[in-house]
Amino acid sequence: MDESLQILIIDDDPNVHQVLAFALLRDGLKVISAYNTKQAHRCLVDEKVDLVILDVLMPGQSGTAFCKDLREKAASKIAALPILFLSSLSDEEDRVLGLEIGGDDYMTKPFSPKEVVTKVKAMLRRSCFSKVSHEATLIEKADLKLNSQDYSLSNVSADDNKIALTLTEFALLELLMNNYGNVVSKDTLSRELYAGEVAYDDQRIKNHIKRLRAKLKKINSNTSIEAVYGVGFKMV
Repeated sequence: MDESLQILIIDDDPNVHQVLAFALLRDGLKVISAYNTKQAHRCLVDEKVDLVILDVLMPGQSGTAFCKDLREKAASKIAALPILFLSSLSDEEDRVLGLEIGGDDYMTKPFSPKEVVTKVKAMLRRSCFSKVSHEATLIEKADLKLNSQDYSLSNVSADDNKIALTLTEFALLELLMNNYGNVVSKDTLSRELYAGEVAYDDQRIKNHIKRLRAKLKKINSNTSIEAVYGVGFKMV
């Protein structure tokens, strides 16, 4: 793992920072600490951030509001930053909300530092592969144009109407577009999106698909993503 990669931890609990920093530094990653979203916004301006670990309940702006703000920015690398929610809110509704507003993954407290590091490394590996292998690449399929330079999606008939994608959405859409008309299996999704290090999570993938469908609708695309029961998904 590249030792220059930096993880921004946003949490108001110093103990969480201490535990996570120890685990991440031990695996060769750098850590930046923010104890509220105001500090986090400054970090995003002043520092190179590769991934965000984000609490939900904090004084001032909540983690979900911060995530939503980030995802609503114009198509950019900051808007596409991988976000791992780490929260004491363990209800299924909270987890679904975190994914629906743009989180790439969601873990609950108390947590296993080892599991957090595993998920972070899988997300970073996908992010680094995208940056190195897909620099300024355009993928066109049906009426869609996918741009790896700014992680954006647009309709080929209205290229100026770009919409921002998260890193996970970009990787998922790229996989579906490259296999247009064919079923992408659950095993392939797990291997390609999470480097085989994280078990396939049906609900997590469904939430990312739901967000992608909404974005396809927003750019007036006639392309759709279909679920193939028990097998996977395909784009048609």
